[in-house]
Amino acid sequence: MPARILLLGLTLALTAATAHAQVVIVDDDFDSYTSTTDLETVWKATTSDGTFDLTGIVSTGQLVPNTGIGLTPPYDDPPGIQGNGVNVFDGINEWNGGGFTQSPPPFELVPTESLSVRYGGDFYDNIDANRRSTIGLRNDTFERDPGVFGTNFLELGFWNADAVDPTDGVTPIPTTGYAYRIALFGANGGANIQNPNWQYFQLDPSLDTDEDELVDQGDIGAGWHRYEAVVTPTTVTVTLDLFRDGVKNLTRDLDGDIEVGVGAPGVDAEVVIPVEMFTSATNTSGGPDPFTSLRIGAPSGVSANLEGVVDNVILETITPSAGQPGDFDGDGDVDVADALRGQRDGETLTVGGDWSTNFGTGSAISAVVAVPEPTSALLLVSAVVGLAACRRR
Repeated sequence: MPARILLLGLTLALTAATAHAQVVIVDDDFDSYTSTTDLETVWKATTSDGTFDLTGIVSTGQLVPNTGIGLTPPYDDPPGIQGNGVNVFDGINEWNGGGFTQSPPPFELVPTESLSVRYGGDFYDNIDANRRSTIGLRNDTFERDPGVFGTNFLELGFWNADAVDPTDGVTPIPTTGYAYRIALFGANGGANIQNPNWQYFQLDPSLDTDEDELVDQGDIGAGWHRYEAVVTPTTVTVTLDLFRDGVKNLTRDLDGDIEVGVGAPGVDAEVVIPVEMFTSATNTSGGPDPFTSLRIGAPSGVSANLEGVVDNVILETITPSAGQPGDFDGDGDVDVADALRGQRDGETLTVGGDWSTNFGTGSAISAVVAVPEPTSALLLVSAVVGLAACRRR
Protein backbone atom coordinates (compact mmCIF):
# COMPACT_ATOMS: atom_id res chain seq x y z
CA MET A 1 0.00 0.00 0.00
CA PRO A 2 1.43 3.39 -0.91
CA ALA A 3 2.08 5.59 2.09
CA ARG A 4 0.92 8.66 0.24
CA ILE A 5 -2.67 9.60 -0.38
CA LEU A 6 -3.40 11.03 -3.81
CA LEU A 7 -6.48 13.11 -4.41
CA LEU A 8 -5.65 14.15 -7.96
CA GLY A 9 -8.16 16.49 -9.46
CA LEU A 10 -10.26 16.48 -6.32
CA THR A 11 -11.04 19.71 -4.50
CA LEU A 12 -11.81 19.43 -0.81
CA ALA A 13 -13.85 22.50 0.11
CA LEU A 14 -14.15 22.27 3.88
CA THR A 15 -16.26 25.19 5.03
CA ALA A 16 -18.67 25.63 7.92
CA ALA A 17 -21.48 24.40 5.70
CA THR A 18 -19.79 21.29 4.33
CA ALA A 19 -17.34 20.14 6.98
CA HIS A 20 -18.67 16.96 8.54
CA ALA A 21 -15.75 14.61 9.01
CA GLN A 22 -12.05 14.34 9.58
CA VAL A 23 -10.15 14.19 6.29
CA VAL A 24 -6.56 13.13 5.67
CA ILE A 25 -5.09 14.83 2.61
CA VAL A 26 -1.41 13.91 2.99
CA ASP A 27 0.18 11.28 5.22
CA ASP A 28 3.50 10.55 3.57
CA ASP A 29 6.48 8.65 4.96
CA PHE A 30 8.13 8.66 1.48
CA ASP A 31 8.90 4.94 1.74
CA SER A 32 6.84 3.82 -1.26
CA TYR A 33 8.71 5.93 -3.81
CA THR A 34 11.41 4.08 -5.70
CA SER A 35 13.22 7.06 -7.21
CA THR A 36 13.40 10.83 -7.21
CA THR A 37 11.41 10.82 -10.46
CA ASP A 38 8.70 8.80 -8.71
CA LEU A 39 8.75 11.24 -5.80
CA GLU A 40 8.31 14.25 -8.07
CA THR A 41 5.16 12.87 -9.66
CA VAL A 42 3.53 13.67 -6.31
CA TRP A 43 5.80 16.33 -4.79
CA LYS A 44 6.27 18.44 -7.89
CA ALA A 45 9.47 20.42 -8.27
CA THR A 46 8.92 24.14 -8.78
CA THR A 47 10.91 25.79 -11.53
CA SER A 48 12.34 29.19 -12.31
CA ASP A 49 9.07 30.93 -13.23
CA GLY A 50 8.99 33.06 -10.10
CA THR A 51 5.95 31.21 -8.78
CA PHE A 52 7.59 30.74 -5.42
CA ASP A 53 9.75 33.83 -5.26
CA LEU A 54 12.79 31.87 -6.40
CA THR A 55 13.53 33.26 -9.85
CA GLY A 56 16.40 31.36 -11.42
CA ILE A 57 16.37 28.59 -8.81
CA VAL A 58 15.32 25.05 -9.72
CA SER A 59 14.18 22.57 -7.09
CA THR A 60 16.36 19.53 -6.55
CA GLY A 61 14.40 17.53 -4.03
CA GLN A 62 15.93 14.07 -3.82
CA LEU A 63 14.60 10.88 -2.28
CA VAL A 64 17.24 9.52 0.08
CA PRO A 65 17.36 6.49 2.39
CA ASN A 66 17.73 7.55 5.98
CA THR A 67 20.61 5.11 6.32
CA GLY A 68 22.39 7.07 3.62
CA ILE A 69 22.71 10.26 5.67
CA GLY A 70 24.60 8.70 8.53
CA LEU A 71 21.67 8.12 10.85
CA THR A 72 21.92 5.60 13.65
CA PRO A 73 19.36 4.56 16.26
CA PRO A 74 17.56 6.17 17.95
CA TYR A 75 17.57 8.73 15.13
CA ASP A 76 16.36 6.53 12.30
CA ASP A 77 12.83 6.59 10.93
CA PRO A 78 11.39 6.29 13.64
CA PRO A 79 13.42 4.26 16.16
CA GLY A 80 13.85 0.76 14.82
CA ILE A 81 12.29 1.43 11.40
CA GLN A 82 14.56 2.55 8.59
CA GLY A 83 12.95 4.34 5.66
CA ASN A 84 13.24 7.17 3.19
CA GLY A 85 13.17 10.91 3.62
CA VAL A 86 13.44 13.79 1.17
CA ASN A 87 16.58 15.87 0.90
CA VAL A 88 15.57 19.27 -0.49
CA PHE A 89 18.13 21.87 -1.38
CA ASP A 90 18.11 25.08 -3.41
CA GLY A 91 14.41 24.91 -4.11
CA ILE A 92 10.91 23.73 -3.30
CA ASN A 93 8.77 20.66 -3.89
CA GLU A 94 5.00 21.14 -3.65
CA TRP A 95 2.49 18.36 -2.99
CA ASN A 96 0.65 17.68 -6.25
CA GLY A 97 1.24 21.33 -7.00
CA GLY A 98 1.29 23.82 -9.78
CA GLY A 99 1.34 26.84 -7.54
CA PHE A 100 -1.20 29.59 -8.10
CA THR A 101 -1.51 28.51 -11.76
CA GLN A 102 -3.20 25.21 -10.82
CA SER A 103 -6.99 25.22 -11.17
CA PRO A 104 -8.65 23.79 -9.28
CA PRO A 105 -6.08 23.55 -6.48
CA PRO A 106 -5.35 20.06 -5.08
CA PHE A 107 -7.19 20.89 -1.85
CA GLU A 108 -9.02 23.77 -0.17
CA LEU A 109 -9.05 23.77 3.62
CA VAL A 110 -10.69 26.30 5.93
CA PRO A 111 -10.65 25.70 9.70
CA THR A 112 -14.04 25.76 11.39
CA GLU A 113 -15.33 25.49 14.94
CA SER A 114 -15.76 21.74 14.46
CA LEU A 115 -12.70 20.97 12.33
CA SER A 116 -9.17 22.29 12.78
CA VAL A 117 -6.43 22.06 10.15
CA ARG A 118 -3.22 20.31 11.19
CA TYR A 119 0.02 19.94 9.28
CA GLY A 120 3.64 19.18 10.06
CA GLY A 121 6.49 16.74 9.71
CA ASP A 122 9.89 15.61 10.89
CA PHE A 123 13.24 17.28 10.21
CA TYR A 124 16.63 15.72 10.71
CA ASP A 125 18.95 18.24 12.33
CA ASN A 126 22.68 17.72 11.87
CA ILE A 127 23.16 20.89 13.98
CA ASP A 128 24.28 22.97 11.02
CA ALA A 129 23.69 26.50 12.31
CA ASN A 130 23.22 27.89 8.78
CA ARG A 131 20.24 25.78 7.80
CA ARG A 132 17.14 27.26 6.20
CA SER A 133 14.54 24.58 5.46
CA THR A 134 10.80 24.48 6.10
CA ILE A 135 7.41 22.84 5.59
CA GLY A 136 4.98 25.51 4.40
CA LEU A 137 1.18 25.81 4.21
CA ARG A 138 -0.74 28.74 2.73
CA ASN A 139 -3.34 30.01 0.32
CA ASP A 140 -1.99 30.23 -3.20
CA THR A 141 -5.04 31.17 -5.25
CA PHE A 142 -6.31 34.66 -4.44
CA GLU A 143 -4.45 37.84 -5.39
CA ARG A 144 -1.40 35.74 -6.11
CA ASP A 145 1.16 36.94 -8.66
CA PRO A 146 4.72 35.78 -9.30
CA GLY A 147 7.02 37.15 -6.64
CA VAL A 148 4.20 37.73 -4.13
CA PHE A 149 3.43 35.69 -1.03
CA GLY A 150 0.07 34.02 -0.67
CA THR A 151 -2.19 34.62 2.34
CA ASN A 152 -2.79 32.74 5.61
CA PHE A 153 0.84 31.79 5.53
CA LEU A 154 2.67 29.27 7.78
CA GLU A 155 6.18 27.84 7.82
CA LEU A 156 7.80 25.38 10.25
CA GLY A 157 11.44 24.35 10.34
CA PHE A 158 14.87 25.98 10.51
CA TRP A 159 15.91 29.62 10.19
CA ASN A 160 19.26 31.23 10.90
CA ALA A 161 18.78 34.96 11.49
CA ASP A 162 17.71 37.07 14.46
CA ALA A 163 13.97 37.57 14.87
CA VAL A 164 11.97 40.48 16.32
CA ASP A 165 9.52 40.21 19.20
CA PRO A 166 6.05 40.46 17.54
CA THR A 167 4.49 42.11 20.56
CA ASP A 168 6.58 45.27 20.21
CA GLY A 169 8.17 44.89 16.79
CA VAL A 170 11.54 45.99 18.17
CA THR A 171 13.09 43.67 20.75
CA PRO A 172 15.53 41.29 19.03
CA ILE A 173 15.24 37.56 19.56
CA PRO A 174 18.51 35.74 18.84
CA THR A 175 18.43 32.71 16.60
CA THR A 176 18.19 29.21 18.05
CA GLY A 177 17.53 27.43 14.75
CA TYR A 178 14.12 25.93 15.64
CA ALA A 179 11.68 28.31 13.98
CA TYR A 180 8.13 29.04 12.89
CA ARG A 181 6.50 31.77 10.83
CA ILE A 182 2.87 32.95 10.91
CA ALA A 183 2.11 35.75 8.45
CA LEU A 184 -0.54 37.46 6.33
CA PHE A 185 -3.47 36.53 8.58
CA GLY A 186 -6.06 39.02 9.85
CA ALA A 187 -8.58 40.47 7.41
CA ASN A 188 -9.57 43.26 9.77
CA GLY A 189 -6.28 43.91 11.54
CA GLY A 190 -7.71 43.35 14.99
CA ALA A 191 -5.60 44.47 17.93
CA ASN A 192 -5.13 40.89 19.13
CA ILE A 193 -4.03 39.58 15.74
CA GLN A 194 -0.33 38.78 15.52
CA ASN A 195 1.55 38.12 12.30
CA PRO A 196 5.00 37.30 13.60
CA ASN A 197 7.64 36.90 10.97
CA TRP A 198 10.34 34.40 11.92
CA GLN A 199 10.15 33.39 15.58
CA TYR A 200 11.94 30.75 17.66
CA PHE A 201 10.62 28.08 19.94
CA GLN A 202 11.72 28.85 23.50
CA LEU A 203 13.02 25.66 25.11
CA ASP A 204 13.51 24.94 28.81
CA PRO A 205 16.47 26.99 30.16
CA SER A 206 17.83 23.90 31.93
CA LEU A 207 18.86 22.58 28.50
CA ASP A 208 21.42 25.39 28.13
CA THR A 209 24.75 23.55 28.41
CA ASP A 210 27.14 26.31 27.27
CA GLU A 211 25.71 28.92 29.68
CA ASP A 212 25.06 31.51 26.98
CA GLU A 213 21.45 31.94 28.18
CA LEU A 214 20.21 30.56 24.87
CA VAL A 215 18.97 27.04 24.13
CA ASP A 216 19.91 26.34 20.53
CA GLN A 217 20.80 23.45 18.22
CA GLY A 218 24.22 23.04 19.79
CA ASP A 219 22.67 22.45 23.21
CA ILE A 220 20.21 19.86 21.87
CA GLY A 221 22.39 17.89 19.46
CA ALA A 222 21.66 16.02 16.25
CA GLY A 223 18.42 14.10 15.77
CA TRP A 224 14.94 13.94 14.30
CA HIS A 225 12.53 16.59 15.59
CA ARG A 226 8.81 16.94 14.88
CA TYR A 227 7.09 20.23 14.07
CA GLU A 228 3.32 20.64 13.90
CA ALA A 229 0.77 23.45 13.59
CA VAL A 230 -2.95 23.31 14.35
CA VAL A 231 -5.11 26.10 12.92
CA THR A 232 -8.56 27.08 14.22
CA PRO A 233 -10.60 30.08 13.08
CA THR A 234 -8.98 32.18 15.84
CA THR A 235 -5.61 30.60 16.73
CA VAL A 236 -2.53 28.89 15.41
CA THR A 237 -0.83 26.51 17.83
CA VAL A 238 2.71 25.49 16.87
CA THR A 239 4.62 22.74 18.66
CA LEU A 240 8.13 21.30 18.65
CA ASP A 241 8.77 17.77 19.89
CA LEU A 242 12.53 17.24 20.20
CA PHE A 243 13.53 13.74 19.07
CA ARG A 244 9.81 13.17 18.23
CA ASP A 245 9.52 10.96 21.30
CA GLY A 246 6.33 12.36 22.84
CA VAL A 247 7.98 13.60 26.03
CA LYS A 248 9.53 16.80 27.34
CA ASN A 249 13.26 16.09 27.26
CA LEU A 250 15.17 17.53 30.22
CA THR A 251 17.51 14.80 31.48
CA ARG A 252 20.99 13.99 30.18
CA ASP A 253 23.15 10.90 30.48
CA LEU A 254 26.69 10.76 31.86
CA ASP A 255 28.06 11.80 28.47
CA GLY A 256 25.88 14.91 28.48
CA ASP A 257 23.53 13.69 25.73
CA ILE A 258 19.79 14.22 26.13
CA GLU A 259 18.09 11.00 27.18
CA VAL A 260 15.60 10.38 24.40
CA GLY A 261 12.19 9.16 25.55
CA VAL A 262 12.77 10.13 29.18
CA GLY A 263 10.58 12.83 30.67
CA ALA A 264 7.02 13.96 31.26
CA PRO A 265 4.55 13.28 28.43
CA GLY A 266 4.07 16.16 26.02
CA VAL A 267 6.07 18.37 23.68
CA ASP A 268 9.18 20.45 24.31
CA ALA A 269 7.71 23.79 23.20
CA GLU A 270 4.26 25.12 22.34
CA VAL A 271 3.13 28.59 21.25
CA VAL A 272 -0.45 29.78 20.69
CA ILE A 273 -0.85 32.80 18.40
CA PRO A 274 -4.20 34.64 17.97
CA VAL A 275 -5.10 34.99 14.30
CA GLU A 276 -7.97 35.69 11.96
CA MET A 277 -8.14 33.95 8.59
CA PHE A 278 -7.57 36.51 5.82
CA THR A 279 -10.15 37.11 3.08
CA SER A 280 -8.85 38.61 -0.17
CA ALA A 281 -10.79 41.30 -1.99
CA THR A 282 -11.20 39.02 -5.01
CA ASN A 283 -12.43 36.07 -2.94
CA THR A 284 -16.17 35.72 -3.57
CA SER A 285 -16.58 32.33 -1.88
CA GLY A 286 -18.23 33.78 1.20
CA GLY A 287 -15.47 32.54 3.46
CA PRO A 288 -11.79 33.21 4.15
CA ASP A 289 -9.00 32.29 1.78
CA PRO A 290 -8.51 28.52 2.10
CA PHE A 291 -5.21 26.72 2.46
CA THR A 292 -4.31 25.38 -1.00
CA SER A 293 -0.54 24.75 -1.03
CA LEU A 294 1.69 22.35 0.97
CA ARG A 295 5.39 22.59 0.23
CA ILE A 296 8.79 21.47 1.50
CA GLY A 297 12.19 23.06 0.96
CA ALA A 298 13.44 26.62 0.96
CA PRO A 299 11.53 29.25 2.96
CA SER A 300 9.63 31.81 0.90
CA GLY A 301 11.49 34.94 -0.07
CA VAL A 302 15.00 33.43 -0.06
CA SER A 303 17.10 32.28 -2.98
CA ALA A 304 18.43 29.07 -1.50
CA ASN A 305 18.41 26.78 1.49
CA LEU A 306 20.98 24.52 3.00
CA GLU A 307 19.82 20.98 2.48
CA GLY A 308 17.56 19.43 5.07
CA VAL A 309 15.98 15.98 5.25
CA VAL A 310 12.19 15.96 5.76
CA ASP A 311 10.01 12.97 6.59
CA ASN A 312 6.54 11.89 7.77
CA VAL A 313 4.67 14.91 6.41
CA ILE A 314 0.97 15.23 7.27
CA LEU A 315 -1.90 17.51 6.29
CA GLU A 316 -5.35 16.78 7.68
CA THR A 317 -8.42 18.13 9.38
CA ILE A 318 -9.02 17.03 12.95
CA THR A 319 -11.87 17.33 15.39
CA PRO A 320 -11.16 19.19 18.63
CA SER A 321 -9.91 16.52 21.03
CA ALA A 322 -10.12 16.28 24.78
CA GLY A 323 -6.53 15.10 24.60
CA GLN A 324 -7.13 11.70 26.13
CA PRO A 325 -4.01 9.54 26.43
CA GLY A 326 -3.26 7.55 23.29
CA ASP A 327 -5.19 9.78 20.87
CA PHE A 328 -2.13 10.19 18.65
CA ASP A 329 -4.06 11.27 15.56
CA GLY A 330 -6.22 13.82 17.40
CA ASP A 331 -9.55 12.50 16.15
CA GLY A 332 -11.14 12.18 19.59
CA ASP A 333 -10.86 8.41 19.94
CA VAL A 334 -8.22 5.79 20.75
CA ASP A 335 -8.26 3.01 18.18
CA VAL A 336 -6.13 0.91 15.83
CA ALA A 337 -5.28 4.01 13.77
CA ASP A 338 -3.73 5.54 16.89
CA ALA A 339 -1.67 2.41 17.46
CA LEU A 340 -0.37 2.57 13.90
CA ARG A 341 0.27 6.33 14.05
CA GLY A 342 2.00 6.03 17.40
CA GLN A 343 4.18 3.18 16.18
CA ARG A 344 5.07 4.96 12.94
CA ASP A 345 5.95 8.24 14.64
CA GLY A 346 7.91 6.57 17.44
CA GLU A 347 5.34 7.54 20.07
CA THR A 348 5.48 5.67 23.36
CA LEU A 349 2.45 3.81 24.67
CA THR A 350 2.52 5.90 27.83
CA VAL A 351 2.23 9.33 26.23
CA GLY A 352 -0.20 11.33 28.34
CA GLY A 353 -0.86 8.47 30.75
CA ASP A 354 -1.87 4.84 30.55
CA TRP A 355 -2.65 4.46 26.85
CA SER A 356 -4.02 0.94 27.19
CA THR A 357 -6.92 1.88 29.47
CA ASN A 358 -8.31 4.21 26.78
CA PHE A 359 -8.08 1.77 23.87
CA GLY A 360 -11.43 1.65 22.08
CA THR A 361 -12.85 4.78 23.71
CA GLY A 362 -14.76 7.10 21.45
CA SER A 363 -14.38 4.76 18.48
CA ALA A 364 -16.37 2.20 16.54
CA ILE A 365 -14.60 -0.45 18.59
CA SER A 366 -16.08 0.80 21.84
CA ALA A 367 -19.56 0.75 20.36
CA VAL A 368 -19.32 -2.99 19.76
CA VAL A 369 -17.22 -4.34 22.60
CA ALA A 370 -16.27 -3.26 26.08
CA VAL A 371 -12.96 -1.47 26.55
CA PRO A 372 -10.38 -4.28 26.88
CA GLU A 373 -8.47 -4.87 30.03
CA PRO A 374 -5.00 -3.26 29.92
CA THR A 375 -3.26 -6.60 29.31
CA SER A 376 -5.60 -7.46 26.44
CA ALA A 377 -5.28 -4.00 24.98
CA LEU A 378 -1.51 -4.18 25.00
CA LEU A 379 -1.64 -7.59 23.30
CA LEU A 380 -3.86 -6.10 20.61
CA VAL A 381 -1.54 -3.13 20.21
CA SER A 382 1.44 -5.49 19.96
CA ALA A 383 -0.34 -7.40 17.20
CA VAL A 384 -1.13 -4.19 15.32
CA VAL A 385 2.45 -2.95 15.65
CA GLY A 386 3.74 -6.32 14.49
CA LEU A 387 1.53 -6.21 11.43
CA ALA A 388 2.72 -2.68 10.67
CA ALA A 389 6.34 -3.79 10.94
CA CYS A 390 5.65 -6.72 8.60
CA ARG A 391 4.00 -4.37 6.13
CA ARG A 392 7.07 -2.15 6.21
CA ARG A 393 9.42 -5.03 5.55
